Amino acid sequence: MYYVYCLVSGKKKDFHYYGFTSDIEKRLEYHRKGKVRTTKKYLPIKLYGYRRFNDREKALAYEKKVKRSAKEREKFKKEIISG
Repeated sequence: MYYVYCLVSGKKKDFHYYGFTSDIEKRLEYHRKGKVRTTKKYLPIKLYGYRRFNDREKALAYEKKVKRSAKEREKFKKEIISG
C-alpha cells in the first residue's frame, strides 16, 4: 500500500506539507521527531489526511500533481474532509 498525505503545522496555520510513503506510521514518526528538514521548523506536525493507492507509480504521479497545482491541493484537502 502507498500513501500521499498532507500534514499541517500546529505552529504555523497556513503551512501544509504533502508527501508520499509506503509506511505512513513510520513516516509520521520521522516528521514528529524533527527528522525531516522541511517540516522540522514547523513542529508540532499533525496528519491532516491521506489518500491510499495500490500502485506505487500512481501514488507518485498523484503526489507530483498535488505538489505542482494549487487547484489539486485544494481538491485533495476537500476529498480528505469529505472522507
